[in-house]
Amino acid sequence: MCIRQVYKKPVENQPQFLNFVREEFYSKRDTINRKDFGAIEYLLRKGNRMLEVYGNPLVKNISS
Repeated sequence: MCIRQVYKKPVENQPQFLNFVREEFYSKRDTINRKDFGAIEYLLRKGNRMLEVYGNPLVKNISS
């Protein structure tokens, strides 16, 4: 879902959005225990909120 939203952004800004998405996923991947369901649920909610904000058509650029 996040990657699909990247391709709806202006072409010149897509690399920044793609890097941001990758960094967010990979930064959490090694630090969260697979059985820590509370943390996983929190990150899913946070990710959904971020997707809603950054998926807005008015957001044209991102800086990480």
